[in-house]
Amino acid sequence: MSVLRPDELPTNVDRSRYLATVADLEQVGMLSAAATAWGAALEQWPGDPLALFGLGNTLLSLNQPEEAERIYRELVAARPDLVIARNNLAMALYRTGQLEEADKELRYILERDSVNFDALDGLGVVLIRTEKHQEALEYLKKAGWDKRGPDGIRVKDGKRLSVELLTGYAHHKDRITVE
Repeated sequence: MSVLRPDELPTNVDRSRYLATVADLEQVGMLSAAATAWGAALEQWPGDPLALFGLGNTLLSLNQPEEAERIYRELVAARPDLVIARNNLAMALYRTGQLEEADKELRYILERDSVNFDALDGLGVVLIRTEKHQEALEYLKKAGWDKRGPDGIRVKDGKRLSVELLTGYAHHKDRITVE
């Protein structure tokens, strides 16, 4: 048995096993190591969709949405049919404040799959941020946020709907409840 750094690949590496191992790093919270390992995978297998997707996810988890956006754009350019990559691109765009672009990606998904719950949720949140509350409510209801808890806040699968609004103050995060 040999121990390698995250940026090193074993000789005669099996792609599937390596990528599964890197995904495990991400799952256990070793995000920096996972990002490095995803990068090493992309050096070995340039443009690999799974490695691009994994790197994008890890970068989002590391709160690097600009870098994640770049990776997801590369993946979507190569695989425009990969809905989950478009959804995650929209998430990165949302987190960088590019709300119109996020809206466009989510609507693209919904034109092809009108019951994609991730896209319905995402578009609802984007529409709240752009102050299109009535339209947001329509999408959120389609996504399953049609029930209310005892306190009046919308719930789905035991989760409460809460949308973080970005403000100019690091210590203050407003939340909104969609009525």
